[in-house]
Amino acid sequence: KCWAKCIGGETAACTSCVDANCTPDLKACSGLTPPSAVSVADGSCTNSGDQSIWTAKGKDNFHSDMNDCGHKSLGNEDKATQCMKGKEGYSDDCAGCFGATISCTAKKCWAKCIGGETAACTSCVDANCTPDLKACSGLTPPSAVSVADGSCTNSGDQSIWTAKGKDNFHSDMNDCGHKSLGNEDKATQCMKGKEGYSDDCAGCFGATISCTAKKCWAKCIGGETAACTSCVDANCTPDLKACSGLTPPSSIGVVMV
Repeated sequence: KCWAKCIGGETAACTSCVDANCTPDLKACSGLTPPSAVSVADGSCTNSGDQSIWTAKGKDNFHSDMNDCGHKSLGNEDKATQCMKGKEGYSDDCAGCFGATISCTAKKCWAKCIGGETAACTSCVDANCTPDLKACSGLTPPSAVSVADGSCTNSGDQSIWTAKGKDNFHSDMNDCGHKSLGNEDKATQCMKGKEGYSDDCAGCFGATISCTAKKCWAKCIGGETAACTSCVDANCTPDLKACSGLTPPSSIGVVMV
């Protein structure tokens, strides 16, 4: 997952990729917390020039700049980098961190972001791209969508979740995982039928079942092991939390397909 970013050595981008994609599994599997390799202070945007830009206007313009450069570059990293450099006058290395994030969004979150800056889109970017941006740049980007905007925070879905949904979460997810074989649409309809969730809320659960099938099948085929749970928590649970606005009960439960 990180060969391309680590081929040049233990850079901030390399460490960020490993921390996002591999370290969670190591922690859950071993029970250890490995020492941090690269501090945020090593970021490419922590020099005085880029810091001045970020504080004066870059942070406030972050979302509009990223959206505009994303559209203009169509996800091409080099074009996105040049666009971000031109927007505010960032250094090459600093602008490169933003360009890489735009490229990451296009590659990993296109389907969820094509409809705009929704909770599901933001969640996908936060889970898959923001950790690399933070480590590469040394900046903490402003949050775009709060958990309160989640698709399951309306009164109807909240009532279902509190009354029975939370208690039935693992059994519902497992059963719908088996029945749908990881197909997102089928999983969504199954979860909607289980408890009566709204379409948008059920969609968050369906996306999580699909994510588990795509990203954690090999680790979960043998049952609900520490490695399986760790994989789901690292790769799928953040999207579920941001999309739904809910905090699932500990150990998401293996969605076997």
